[in-house]
Amino acid sequence: MNFFKKNLFLLVRRYQLLISSLLLALISIAITLFDLGFTLRWLSFNLWLLSVVMAFIALQLPFNFKRFKSVRFARSEVLLFLLLLTIALFSRFWLLTTYPFAPIGDGLRDGGLAAARIVRGEIKNIFAYDYDYAHNLVIPTLTSFAYRIFGENVLTYRLPAASIAIFSSLLLYFTARRFLGKAIAFWTTLILLSLPLHLYYARTEVVVIFSSFWTTATFYALGKFLEKRSLRNYAITGLVIGCAMGFHAAAKAMSLIALFLVLAISFYYFLKKVDRKTIALGLGLMLLLMVVGFGPRLVFSTPDVIFQTAKLNVLDDVLISPNTNGTDPTLKKLIQPFENYPTSLMIYISGHTTSHYHDKKPILNFVFAVFFVVGLVMALMTGNITLRIIGFFAVALPFTNSAITDAINADHRLTPLLPVASVLVAYGFTEVLKKISQPNLLFRLVRVTLVLLLLTTSGLSIFWFFDNEEASYNMFRKDDAKVYQDYMLTYGIKTVQNDKVLQNSSQICFTISPANLEYFNLLHIQEQFMFFLPGRVIETPVNNKVADNQLYISASCTGDITDGSWQPLDYCTLPEKFVCTPNQTTFKLFLRSS
Repeated sequence: MNFFKKNLFLLVRRYQLLISSLLLALISIAITLFDLGFTLRWLSFNLWLLSVVMAFIALQLPFNFKRFKSVRFARSEVLLFLLLLTIALFSRFWLLTTYPFAPIGDGLRDGGLAAARIVRGEIKNIFAYDYDYAHNLVIPTLTSFAYRIFGENVLTYRLPAASIAIFSSLLLYFTARRFLGKAIAFWTTLILLSLPLHLYYARTEVVVIFSSFWTTATFYALGKFLEKRSLRNYAITGLVIGCAMGFHAAAKAMSLIALFLVLAISFYYFLKKVDRKTIALGLGLMLLLMVVGFGPRLVFSTPDVIFQTAKLNVLDDVLISPNTNGTDPTLKKLIQPFENYPTSLMIYISGHTTSHYHDKKPILNFVFAVFFVVGLVMALMTGNITLRIIGFFAVALPFTNSAITDAINADHRLTPLLPVASVLVAYGFTEVLKKISQPNLLFRLVRVTLVLLLLTTSGLSIFWFFDNEEASYNMFRKDDAKVYQDYMLTYGIKTVQNDKVLQNSSQICFTISPANLEYFNLLHIQEQFMFFLPGRVIETPVNNKVADNQLYISASCTGDITDGSWQPLDYCTLPEKFVCTPNQTTFKLFLRSS
Protein backbone atom coordinates (compact mmCIF):
# COMPACT_ATOMS: atom_id res chain seq x y z
CA MET A 1 0.00 0.00 0.00
CA ASN A 2 2.82 2.38 0.89
CA PHE A 3 4.54 1.49 -2.40
CA PHE A 4 1.30 2.32 -4.27
CA LYS A 5 0.94 5.66 -2.47
CA LYS A 6 4.57 6.55 -3.12
CA ASN A 7 4.33 5.82 -6.85
CA LEU A 8 0.98 7.59 -7.10
CA PHE A 9 2.58 10.63 -5.45
CA LEU A 10 5.45 10.57 -7.96
CA LEU A 11 3.02 10.11 -10.84
CA VAL A 12 1.04 13.18 -9.75
CA ARG A 13 4.27 15.10 -9.38
CA ARG A 14 5.24 14.08 -12.92
CA TYR A 15 2.13 15.54 -14.48
CA GLN A 16 2.33 18.64 -12.29
CA LEU A 17 5.85 19.21 -13.58
CA LEU A 18 4.78 18.53 -17.17
CA ILE A 19 1.91 21.02 -16.93
CA SER A 20 4.23 23.59 -15.35
CA SER A 21 6.77 22.93 -18.08
CA LEU A 22 4.18 23.48 -20.80
CA LEU A 23 2.97 26.70 -19.16
CA LEU A 24 6.52 28.05 -18.92
CA ALA A 25 7.14 27.19 -22.57
CA LEU A 26 3.94 28.94 -23.63
CA ILE A 27 4.82 31.99 -21.52
CA SER A 28 8.28 32.17 -23.12
CA ILE A 29 6.68 31.92 -26.58
CA ALA A 30 4.17 34.65 -25.71
CA ILE A 31 6.93 36.95 -24.40
CA THR A 32 8.93 36.44 -27.58
CA LEU A 33 5.88 37.06 -29.74
CA PHE A 34 4.98 40.39 -28.12
CA ASP A 35 8.46 41.59 -27.10
CA LEU A 36 9.12 43.43 -30.36
CA GLY A 37 12.32 45.06 -29.09
CA PHE A 38 13.64 41.76 -27.63
CA THR A 39 14.38 43.47 -24.32
CA LEU A 40 13.09 40.40 -22.46
CA ARG A 41 14.98 37.89 -24.60
CA TRP A 42 17.01 36.46 -21.72
CA LEU A 43 13.92 36.05 -19.56
CA SER A 44 12.23 34.18 -22.39
CA PHE A 45 15.34 32.08 -23.05
CA ASN A 46 15.74 31.09 -19.39
CA LEU A 47 12.05 30.28 -19.03
CA TRP A 48 12.29 28.02 -22.07
CA LEU A 49 15.42 26.26 -20.72
CA LEU A 50 13.70 25.80 -17.39
CA SER A 51 10.66 24.33 -19.11
CA VAL A 52 12.84 21.79 -20.95
CA VAL A 53 14.68 20.84 -17.75
CA MET A 54 11.40 20.46 -15.85
CA ALA A 55 9.99 18.26 -18.60
CA PHE A 56 13.12 16.11 -18.57
CA ILE A 57 12.95 15.68 -14.80
CA ALA A 58 9.24 14.91 -14.95
CA LEU A 59 9.77 12.17 -17.50
CA GLN A 60 12.31 10.47 -15.24
CA LEU A 61 9.73 10.07 -12.47
CA PRO A 62 9.19 7.72 -10.77
CA PHE A 63 12.89 6.84 -10.64
CA ASN A 64 13.70 3.46 -9.12
CA PHE A 65 16.84 4.16 -7.06
CA LYS A 66 16.98 0.60 -5.73
CA ARG A 67 17.05 -0.77 -9.25
CA PHE A 68 19.70 1.77 -10.21
CA LYS A 69 21.88 0.75 -7.26
CA SER A 70 21.42 -2.91 -8.10
CA VAL A 71 23.01 -2.52 -11.53
CA ARG A 72 26.39 -4.18 -11.50
CA PHE A 73 29.11 -3.65 -14.06
CA ALA A 74 31.71 -6.32 -14.63
CA ARG A 75 35.29 -5.23 -14.06
CA SER A 76 36.14 -5.86 -17.72
CA GLU A 77 33.29 -3.63 -18.86
CA VAL A 78 34.40 -0.84 -16.53
CA LEU A 79 37.95 -1.07 -17.89
CA LEU A 80 36.72 -1.00 -21.49
CA PHE A 81 34.50 1.99 -20.73
CA LEU A 82 37.44 3.81 -19.14
CA LEU A 83 39.43 3.03 -22.28
CA LEU A 84 36.72 4.62 -24.42
CA LEU A 85 36.55 7.63 -22.13
CA THR A 86 40.33 8.07 -22.32
CA ILE A 87 40.26 7.90 -26.12
CA ALA A 88 37.39 10.38 -26.23
CA LEU A 89 39.09 12.88 -23.94
CA PHE A 90 42.48 12.58 -25.60
CA SER A 91 41.31 12.70 -29.22
CA ARG A 92 38.89 15.60 -28.66
CA PHE A 93 40.88 17.82 -26.28
CA TRP A 94 44.48 17.23 -27.39
CA LEU A 95 45.87 20.20 -29.38
CA LEU A 96 42.41 21.78 -29.33
CA THR A 97 43.77 25.32 -29.73
CA THR A 98 46.42 24.48 -32.33
CA TYR A 99 44.87 21.83 -34.55
CA PRO A 100 43.55 23.07 -36.86
CA PHE A 101 45.79 26.09 -36.37
CA ALA A 102 43.94 28.43 -38.71
CA PRO A 103 40.30 29.17 -37.73
CA ILE A 104 37.64 27.53 -39.89
CA GLY A 105 35.09 29.83 -41.49
CA ASP A 106 31.71 28.38 -40.53
CA GLY A 107 32.83 27.25 -37.08
CA LEU A 108 34.21 30.65 -36.15
CA ARG A 109 31.15 32.49 -37.47
CA ASP A 110 28.42 30.26 -36.06
CA GLY A 111 29.93 29.37 -32.70
CA GLY A 112 32.27 32.30 -32.12
CA LEU A 113 31.40 35.54 -33.89
CA ALA A 114 27.63 35.08 -33.48
CA ALA A 115 28.18 34.33 -29.77
CA ALA A 116 30.27 37.49 -29.40
CA ARG A 117 27.62 39.58 -31.12
CA ILE A 118 24.97 38.15 -28.81
CA VAL A 119 27.03 39.03 -25.73
CA ARG A 120 27.68 42.55 -27.07
CA GLY A 121 23.97 43.01 -27.77
CA GLU A 122 24.43 43.33 -31.53
CA ILE A 123 22.11 40.35 -32.04
CA LYS A 124 18.97 40.82 -29.99
CA ASN A 125 16.67 38.22 -31.53
CA ILE A 126 18.32 35.08 -30.19
CA PHE A 127 15.46 32.89 -31.39
CA ALA A 128 15.87 33.73 -35.07
CA TYR A 129 17.88 31.78 -37.64
CA ASP A 130 21.37 32.09 -39.07
CA TYR A 131 21.85 34.11 -42.24
CA ASP A 132 21.22 31.08 -44.49
CA TYR A 133 18.52 29.61 -42.19
CA ALA A 134 20.58 26.46 -41.70
CA HIS A 135 20.20 26.55 -37.92
CA ASN A 136 18.64 28.51 -35.11
CA LEU A 137 20.67 31.00 -33.09
CA VAL A 138 20.09 28.89 -29.98
CA ILE A 139 23.52 27.33 -30.61
CA PRO A 140 25.59 30.56 -30.51
CA THR A 141 23.36 31.63 -27.61
CA LEU A 142 24.64 28.60 -25.72
CA THR A 143 28.26 29.24 -26.75
CA SER A 144 27.87 32.89 -25.72
CA PHE A 145 28.44 31.68 -22.15
CA ALA A 146 31.79 30.24 -23.27
CA TYR A 147 32.60 33.58 -24.92
CA ARG A 148 32.18 35.30 -21.55
CA ILE A 149 34.93 33.00 -20.23
CA PHE A 150 37.36 32.71 -23.14
CA GLY A 151 36.63 35.86 -25.13
CA GLU A 152 38.27 36.20 -28.55
CA ASN A 153 39.73 32.70 -28.48
CA VAL A 154 39.04 29.60 -30.55
CA LEU A 155 38.11 27.80 -27.32
CA THR A 156 34.87 29.79 -27.33
CA TYR A 157 33.50 27.47 -29.99
CA ARG A 158 35.94 24.57 -30.00
CA LEU A 159 35.62 23.59 -26.35
CA PRO A 160 31.80 23.32 -26.55
CA ALA A 161 32.16 21.32 -29.78
CA ALA A 162 34.67 18.93 -28.22
CA SER A 163 32.55 18.57 -25.07
CA ILE A 164 29.41 17.80 -27.06
CA ALA A 165 31.33 15.27 -29.15
CA ILE A 166 32.52 13.48 -26.01
CA PHE A 167 29.11 13.58 -24.39
CA SER A 168 27.38 12.31 -27.54
CA SER A 169 29.89 9.43 -27.75
CA LEU A 170 29.16 8.40 -24.16
CA LEU A 171 25.43 8.77 -24.76
CA LEU A 172 25.78 6.49 -27.78
CA TYR A 173 27.56 3.93 -25.59
CA PHE A 174 24.79 3.81 -22.99
CA THR A 175 22.07 3.89 -25.65
CA ALA A 176 23.61 0.98 -27.54
CA ARG A 177 24.21 -0.88 -24.28
CA ARG A 178 20.61 -0.37 -23.25
CA PHE A 179 19.06 -1.66 -26.48
CA LEU A 180 21.74 -3.70 -28.27
CA GLY A 181 24.09 -5.10 -25.63
CA LYS A 182 27.54 -4.51 -24.17
CA ALA A 183 29.64 -5.77 -27.07
CA ILE A 184 27.90 -3.65 -29.71
CA ALA A 185 28.03 -0.65 -27.34
CA PHE A 186 31.82 -0.89 -27.01
CA TRP A 187 32.55 -1.32 -30.70
CA THR A 188 29.99 1.30 -31.74
CA THR A 189 31.56 3.94 -29.52
CA LEU A 190 35.11 3.06 -30.53
CA ILE A 191 34.23 3.30 -34.21
CA LEU A 192 32.45 6.63 -33.78
CA LEU A 193 35.42 8.04 -31.89
CA SER A 194 37.74 7.06 -34.74
CA LEU A 195 35.70 8.44 -37.67
CA PRO A 196 37.58 11.37 -39.29
CA LEU A 197 34.45 13.48 -39.78
CA HIS A 198 33.52 13.13 -36.11
CA LEU A 199 37.08 14.04 -35.12
CA TYR A 200 37.04 17.03 -37.46
CA TYR A 201 33.74 18.55 -36.41
CA ALA A 202 34.50 17.87 -32.74
CA ARG A 203 37.17 20.56 -32.94
CA THR A 204 35.78 22.94 -35.53
CA GLU A 205 32.00 23.35 -35.73
CA VAL A 206 29.74 23.16 -32.71
CA VAL A 207 26.67 23.58 -34.95
CA VAL A 208 27.46 20.47 -36.96
CA ILE A 209 28.58 18.17 -34.17
CA PHE A 210 25.30 18.82 -32.36
CA SER A 211 23.58 16.81 -35.12
CA SER A 212 25.47 13.70 -34.02
CA PHE A 213 24.29 14.25 -30.45
CA TRP A 214 20.63 14.68 -31.44
CA THR A 215 20.77 11.58 -33.64
CA THR A 216 21.85 9.51 -30.65
CA ALA A 217 19.26 11.14 -28.39
CA THR A 218 16.60 10.33 -30.98
CA PHE A 219 17.72 6.70 -31.09
CA TYR A 220 17.32 6.52 -27.32
CA ALA A 221 13.82 8.01 -27.47
CA LEU A 222 12.78 5.72 -30.33
CA GLY A 223 14.23 2.72 -28.51
CA LYS A 224 12.06 3.50 -25.49
CA PHE A 225 9.03 4.02 -27.72
CA LEU A 226 9.57 0.73 -29.55
CA GLU A 227 9.83 -1.10 -26.22
CA LYS A 228 6.56 0.29 -24.98
CA ARG A 229 4.10 2.74 -26.52
CA SER A 230 3.36 4.42 -23.19
CA LEU A 231 2.38 8.02 -22.58
CA ARG A 232 5.77 8.60 -20.99
CA ASN A 233 7.65 7.34 -24.02
CA TYR A 234 5.49 9.36 -26.39
CA ALA A 235 6.40 12.42 -24.29
CA ILE A 236 10.13 11.62 -24.29
CA THR A 237 10.09 11.25 -28.07
CA GLY A 238 8.23 14.54 -28.49
CA LEU A 239 10.64 16.43 -26.25
CA VAL A 240 13.71 15.14 -28.09
CA ILE A 241 12.24 15.79 -31.54
CA GLY A 242 11.13 19.28 -30.52
CA CYS A 243 14.58 20.21 -29.20
CA ALA A 244 16.42 18.76 -32.20
CA MET A 245 14.20 20.53 -34.73
CA GLY A 246 15.73 23.89 -33.82
CA PHE A 247 19.32 22.88 -34.47
CA HIS A 248 21.13 22.25 -37.77
CA ALA A 249 19.13 21.34 -40.87
CA ALA A 250 20.77 17.90 -40.82
CA ALA A 251 19.21 17.26 -37.40
CA LYS A 252 15.85 18.52 -38.64
CA ALA A 253 15.76 15.90 -41.38
CA MET A 254 16.62 13.18 -38.89
CA SER A 255 13.90 14.46 -36.52
CA LEU A 256 11.28 14.50 -39.25
CA ILE A 257 12.10 10.90 -40.14
CA ALA A 258 11.74 9.94 -36.47
CA LEU A 259 8.40 11.75 -36.30
CA PHE A 260 7.25 9.93 -39.42
CA LEU A 261 8.17 6.57 -37.88
CA VAL A 262 6.31 7.30 -34.64
CA LEU A 263 3.22 8.39 -36.56
CA ALA A 264 3.37 5.38 -38.89
CA ILE A 265 3.76 2.90 -36.02
CA SER A 266 0.97 4.59 -34.07
CA PHE A 267 -1.33 4.59 -37.07
CA TYR A 268 -0.66 0.89 -37.67
CA TYR A 269 -1.62 -0.11 -34.14
CA PHE A 270 -4.56 2.31 -34.12
CA LEU A 271 -5.98 0.60 -37.22
CA LYS A 272 -5.50 -2.75 -35.49
CA LYS A 273 -7.48 -1.35 -32.52
CA VAL A 274 -4.61 -1.91 -30.10
CA ASP A 275 -4.85 0.46 -27.12
CA ARG A 276 -6.34 3.30 -29.13
CA LYS A 277 -6.84 5.52 -26.09
CA THR A 278 -3.13 5.45 -25.19
CA ILE A 279 -2.17 6.15 -28.82
CA ALA A 280 -4.53 9.13 -29.10
CA LEU A 281 -3.44 10.60 -25.77
CA GLY A 282 0.19 9.78 -26.52
CA LEU A 283 0.20 11.61 -29.83
CA GLY A 284 -1.39 14.63 -28.20
CA LEU A 285 1.17 14.56 -25.38
CA MET A 286 3.99 14.17 -27.91
CA LEU A 287 2.78 17.25 -29.78
CA LEU A 288 2.69 19.30 -26.56
CA LEU A 289 6.21 18.19 -25.61
CA MET A 290 7.41 19.07 -29.11
CA VAL A 291 6.16 22.60 -28.41
CA VAL A 292 8.10 22.60 -25.14
CA GLY A 293 11.26 21.41 -26.89
CA PHE A 294 10.94 23.86 -29.75
CA GLY A 295 10.03 26.77 -27.50
CA PRO A 296 10.20 30.42 -28.66
CA ARG A 297 11.90 29.38 -31.88
CA LEU A 298 8.39 28.53 -33.04
CA VAL A 299 7.67 32.25 -33.53
CA PHE A 300 10.26 32.54 -36.32
CA SER A 301 9.95 29.06 -37.85
CA THR A 302 7.96 29.26 -41.05
CA PRO A 303 7.42 26.05 -43.06
CA ASP A 304 10.10 27.02 -45.60
CA VAL A 305 12.60 27.40 -42.74
CA ILE A 306 11.62 24.16 -41.01
CA PHE A 307 11.79 22.13 -44.21
CA GLN A 308 14.84 24.00 -45.56
CA THR A 309 13.25 24.55 -48.97
CA ALA A 310 16.04 26.97 -49.91
CA LYS A 311 18.48 24.05 -49.79
CA LEU A 312 16.26 21.76 -51.85
CA ASN A 313 16.96 23.67 -55.04
CA VAL A 314 19.12 21.10 -56.78
CA LEU A 315 16.54 21.02 -59.57
CA ASP A 316 15.65 24.69 -59.80
CA ASP A 317 17.94 25.20 -62.76
CA VAL A 318 15.85 22.93 -64.96
CA LEU A 319 12.91 25.31 -64.57
CA ILE A 320 14.80 28.27 -66.00
CA SER A 321 17.15 26.48 -68.40
CA PRO A 322 16.15 25.71 -71.97
CA ASN A 323 14.81 22.23 -72.48
CA THR A 324 17.23 20.72 -74.95
CA ASN A 325 16.62 17.02 -74.55
CA GLY A 326 12.84 16.95 -74.79
CA THR A 327 12.40 16.00 -71.14
CA ASP A 328 9.60 17.69 -69.27
CA PRO A 329 11.24 19.93 -66.59
CA THR A 330 8.63 19.04 -63.97
CA LEU A 331 9.19 15.33 -64.52
CA LYS A 332 12.94 15.81 -64.39
CA LYS A 333 12.51 17.70 -61.15
CA LEU A 334 10.84 14.67 -59.63
CA ILE A 335 13.32 12.17 -61.04
CA GLN A 336 16.59 13.96 -60.22
CA PRO A 337 16.72 13.14 -56.47
CA PHE A 338 16.31 9.44 -57.25
CA GLU A 339 19.15 9.68 -59.75
CA ASN A 340 21.29 11.28 -57.04
CA TYR A 341 20.32 8.71 -54.42
CA PRO A 342 22.72 5.86 -55.36
CA THR A 343 25.68 8.24 -55.11
CA SER A 344 24.37 9.53 -51.79
CA LEU A 345 23.75 6.05 -50.38
CA MET A 346 27.19 4.76 -51.39
CA ILE A 347 28.95 7.56 -49.50
CA TYR A 348 29.25 5.19 -46.56
CA ILE A 349 31.71 2.97 -48.43
CA SER A 350 32.75 4.65 -51.71
CA GLY A 351 32.91 7.95 -53.53
CA HIS A 352 33.94 11.08 -51.67
CA THR A 353 32.39 13.71 -49.48
CA THR A 354 32.27 17.37 -50.47
CA SER A 355 32.24 20.73 -48.72
CA HIS A 356 34.10 21.36 -45.46
CA TYR A 357 36.64 18.64 -44.63
CA HIS A 358 39.69 18.64 -46.87
CA ASP A 359 40.16 14.87 -46.98
CA LYS A 360 37.50 13.87 -49.51
CA LYS A 361 36.79 10.20 -48.78
CA PRO A 362 33.85 7.94 -47.91
CA ILE A 363 32.55 8.06 -44.36
CA LEU A 364 34.04 4.63 -43.60
CA ASN A 365 37.42 3.17 -44.43
CA PHE A 366 37.67 -0.18 -46.18
CA VAL A 367 37.69 -2.37 -43.03
CA PHE A 368 34.73 -0.57 -41.50
CA ALA A 369 32.92 -0.63 -44.84
CA VAL A 370 33.02 -4.44 -45.05
CA PHE A 371 31.38 -4.87 -41.66
CA PHE A 372 28.95 -2.03 -42.39
CA VAL A 373 27.57 -3.87 -45.42
CA VAL A 374 27.18 -7.03 -43.37
CA GLY A 375 25.53 -5.09 -40.53
CA LEU A 376 23.13 -3.18 -42.78
CA VAL A 377 21.93 -6.30 -44.61
CA MET A 378 21.49 -8.28 -41.41
CA ALA A 379 19.80 -5.37 -39.60
CA LEU A 380 17.20 -4.99 -42.33
CA MET A 381 16.61 -8.70 -42.79
CA THR A 382 17.08 -10.41 -39.44
CA GLY A 383 17.75 -7.73 -36.83
CA ASN A 384 15.45 -6.80 -33.96
CA ILE A 385 13.07 -3.86 -34.32
CA THR A 386 15.66 -1.36 -33.01
CA LEU A 387 18.26 -2.52 -35.53
CA ARG A 388 15.72 -2.41 -38.34
CA ILE A 389 14.86 1.18 -37.44
CA ILE A 390 18.57 2.08 -37.47
CA GLY A 391 18.88 0.33 -40.83
CA PHE A 392 15.95 2.39 -42.07
CA PHE A 393 17.72 5.57 -40.97
CA ALA A 394 20.84 4.37 -42.77
CA VAL A 395 19.04 4.21 -46.11
CA ALA A 396 16.72 7.20 -45.56
CA LEU A 397 19.18 9.84 -44.35
CA PRO A 398 21.31 9.88 -47.54
CA PHE A 399 18.14 10.80 -49.43
CA THR A 400 16.99 13.60 -47.12
CA ASN A 401 20.45 14.97 -46.28
CA SER A 402 22.06 14.65 -49.69
CA ALA A 403 20.08 13.43 -52.69
CA ILE A 404 17.35 16.09 -52.56
CA THR A 405 19.65 18.95 -51.56
CA ASP A 406 21.69 21.43 -53.54
CA ALA A 407 25.02 19.80 -52.58
CA ILE A 408 25.45 16.06 -52.95
CA ASN A 409 27.32 14.39 -50.06
CA ALA A 410 28.17 17.65 -48.29
CA ASP A 411 29.93 16.31 -45.19
CA HIS A 412 28.48 18.86 -42.74
CA ARG A 413 25.02 17.50 -43.55
CA LEU A 414 26.09 13.89 -43.06
CA THR A 415 26.92 13.95 -39.35
CA PRO A 416 23.64 12.15 -38.44
CA LEU A 417 24.97 9.26 -40.51
CA LEU A 418 28.00 8.83 -38.24
CA PRO A 419 26.24 7.20 -35.23
CA VAL A 420 24.09 5.18 -37.64
CA ALA A 421 27.12 3.86 -39.50
CA SER A 422 28.98 3.13 -36.24
CA VAL A 423 26.13 0.98 -34.91
CA LEU A 424 25.86 -1.02 -38.12
CA VAL A 425 29.63 -1.59 -38.37
CA ALA A 426 29.66 -2.82 -34.77
CA TYR A 427 26.61 -5.01 -35.35
CA GLY A 428 28.10 -6.53 -38.50
CA PHE A 429 31.39 -7.17 -36.72
CA THR A 430 29.81 -8.86 -33.68
CA GLU A 431 27.60 -10.99 -35.92
CA VAL A 432 30.64 -12.18 -37.88
CA LEU A 433 32.33 -13.11 -34.58
CA LYS A 434 29.24 -15.09 -33.56
CA LYS A 435 29.27 -17.01 -36.83
CA ILE A 436 32.84 -18.18 -36.18
CA SER A 437 32.42 -18.89 -32.46
CA GLN A 438 33.50 -22.53 -32.75
CA PRO A 439 35.96 -23.54 -30.00
CA ASN A 440 38.72 -24.99 -32.21
CA LEU A 441 42.06 -23.22 -32.47
CA LEU A 442 41.69 -22.02 -36.07
CA PHE A 443 38.44 -20.16 -35.37
CA ARG A 444 39.92 -18.68 -32.19
CA LEU A 445 42.85 -17.33 -34.18
CA VAL A 446 40.48 -15.84 -36.75
CA ARG A 447 38.42 -14.16 -34.02
CA VAL A 448 41.52 -12.73 -32.35
CA THR A 449 42.78 -11.52 -35.73
CA LEU A 450 39.50 -9.76 -36.49
CA VAL A 451 39.45 -8.09 -33.07
CA LEU A 452 43.03 -6.90 -33.50
CA LEU A 453 42.19 -5.74 -37.02
CA LEU A 454 39.30 -3.56 -35.84
CA LEU A 455 41.30 -2.20 -32.89
CA THR A 456 44.24 -1.39 -35.14
CA THR A 457 42.03 0.20 -37.79
CA SER A 458 40.38 2.42 -35.19
CA GLY A 459 43.70 3.46 -33.70
CA LEU A 460 45.27 4.18 -37.07
CA SER A 461 42.24 6.22 -38.12
CA ILE A 462 42.76 8.54 -35.15
CA PHE A 463 46.53 8.63 -35.73
CA TRP A 464 46.15 9.51 -39.41
CA PHE A 465 43.69 12.29 -38.61
CA PHE A 466 46.38 14.05 -36.63
CA ASP A 467 49.44 12.93 -38.56
CA ASN A 468 48.17 13.91 -42.02
CA GLU A 469 47.01 17.33 -40.78
CA GLU A 470 44.02 17.28 -43.13
CA ALA A 471 42.03 19.46 -40.74
CA SER A 472 44.63 22.22 -41.13
CA TYR A 473 43.33 23.10 -44.58
CA ASN A 474 40.72 25.84 -44.65
CA MET A 475 37.27 24.69 -45.74
CA PHE A 476 37.39 27.33 -48.50
CA ARG A 477 40.87 26.37 -49.69
CA LYS A 478 40.93 25.51 -53.39
CA ASP A 479 44.67 25.85 -53.97
CA ASP A 480 46.67 23.85 -51.43
CA ALA A 481 49.85 25.59 -52.46
CA LYS A 482 48.50 28.78 -50.90
CA VAL A 483 47.64 27.29 -47.51
CA TYR A 484 50.36 29.54 -46.07
CA GLN A 485 47.90 32.44 -46.41
CA ASP A 486 45.80 31.04 -43.56
CA TYR A 487 48.83 30.61 -41.31
CA MET A 488 50.29 33.99 -42.23
CA LEU A 489 47.00 35.69 -41.35
CA THR A 490 46.56 33.69 -38.13
CA TYR A 491 50.02 34.65 -36.93
CA GLY A 492 49.32 38.24 -38.00
CA ILE A 493 46.21 38.35 -35.79
CA LYS A 494 48.10 36.76 -32.88
CA THR A 495 50.82 39.39 -33.29
CA VAL A 496 48.25 42.17 -32.94
CA GLN A 497 46.71 40.49 -29.88
CA ASN A 498 50.08 40.10 -28.15
CA ASP A 499 51.85 43.36 -29.05
CA LYS A 500 51.42 45.97 -26.29
CA VAL A 501 51.22 48.92 -28.70
CA LEU A 502 48.87 47.29 -31.21
CA GLN A 503 46.62 46.03 -28.41
CA ASN A 504 45.57 49.62 -27.73
CA SER A 505 45.45 50.80 -31.33
CA SER A 506 42.04 51.48 -32.86
CA GLN A 507 43.47 50.91 -36.36
CA ILE A 508 45.44 47.96 -37.66
CA CYS A 509 47.16 47.99 -41.01
CA PHE A 510 47.98 44.75 -42.87
CA THR A 511 50.02 45.67 -45.93
CA ILE A 512 49.72 42.88 -48.49
CA SER A 513 50.71 41.92 -52.00
CA PRO A 514 48.30 42.38 -54.94
CA ALA A 515 47.92 38.59 -55.13
CA ASN A 516 46.47 38.48 -51.60
CA LEU A 517 43.89 41.25 -52.02
CA GLU A 518 41.07 38.91 -52.99
CA TYR A 519 41.90 36.58 -50.09
CA PHE A 520 41.84 39.36 -47.49
CA ASN A 521 38.48 40.56 -48.81
CA LEU A 522 36.80 37.19 -48.41
CA LEU A 523 33.89 37.19 -45.97
CA HIS A 524 35.36 34.50 -43.73
CA ILE A 525 38.58 36.50 -43.43
CA GLN A 526 36.65 39.65 -42.51
CA GLU A 527 34.80 37.58 -39.91
CA GLN A 528 38.13 36.62 -38.35
CA PHE A 529 38.94 40.31 -37.96
CA MET A 530 35.53 40.96 -36.41
CA PHE A 531 35.93 38.12 -33.91
CA PHE A 532 39.60 38.30 -32.92
CA LEU A 533 40.08 42.07 -33.29
CA PRO A 534 36.69 43.56 -32.32
CA GLY A 535 36.25 47.32 -32.54
CA ARG A 536 39.35 47.81 -34.71
CA VAL A 537 39.42 49.42 -38.11
CA ILE A 538 41.31 46.96 -40.32
CA GLU A 539 43.03 48.37 -43.39
CA THR A 540 44.57 46.14 -46.07
CA PRO A 541 46.53 48.40 -48.46
CA VAL A 542 48.23 46.78 -51.45
CA ASN A 543 51.93 47.34 -52.09
CA ASN A 544 53.68 45.95 -55.15
CA LYS A 545 56.92 45.67 -53.16
CA VAL A 546 55.39 43.08 -50.84
CA ALA A 547 55.92 39.46 -51.84
CA ASP A 548 52.95 37.09 -51.91
CA ASN A 549 54.19 35.25 -48.81
CA GLN A 550 54.83 38.44 -46.81
CA LEU A 551 52.65 40.46 -44.45
CA TYR A 552 53.52 43.84 -42.93
CA ILE A 553 51.71 44.73 -39.70
CA SER A 554 51.50 48.21 -38.19
CA ALA A 555 49.18 50.61 -36.40
CA SER A 556 49.27 53.07 -39.28
CA CYS A 557 49.24 52.62 -43.03
CA THR A 558 51.65 55.52 -43.54
CA GLY A 559 55.33 54.92 -44.13
CA ASP A 560 57.55 52.97 -46.48
CA ILE A 561 58.04 49.23 -46.01
CA THR A 562 61.72 49.73 -46.95
CA ASP A 563 62.51 52.39 -44.34
CA GLY A 564 64.27 49.97 -41.99
CA SER A 565 61.84 50.32 -39.06
CA TRP A 566 60.28 46.92 -39.60
CA GLN A 567 61.05 44.02 -37.30
CA PRO A 568 61.04 40.57 -38.92
CA LEU A 569 59.09 38.04 -36.86
CA ASP A 570 60.37 34.52 -36.38
CA TYR A 571 57.37 32.40 -37.36
CA CYS A 572 57.76 29.00 -39.00
CA THR A 573 61.31 29.52 -40.23
CA LEU A 574 61.72 25.88 -39.26
CA PRO A 575 59.03 23.23 -39.87
CA GLU A 576 56.87 22.53 -36.84
CA LYS A 577 53.90 20.18 -36.91
CA PHE A 578 50.41 21.58 -36.36
CA VAL A 579 51.49 25.22 -36.04
CA CYS A 580 53.19 25.59 -39.43
CA THR A 581 51.89 24.91 -42.92
CA PRO A 582 51.51 21.20 -43.74
CA ASN A 583 53.17 21.69 -47.14
CA GLN A 584 56.05 23.58 -45.44
CA THR A 585 55.58 26.69 -47.58
CA THR A 586 57.37 29.51 -45.78
CA PHE A 587 56.02 32.98 -45.10
CA LYS A 588 57.38 36.10 -43.41
CA LEU A 589 55.80 38.69 -41.13
CA PHE A 590 57.17 42.17 -40.41
CA LEU A 591 56.06 44.33 -37.48
CA ARG A 592 56.24 48.05 -36.84
CA SER A 593 54.52 48.75 -33.53
CA SER A 594 55.91 52.21 -32.83
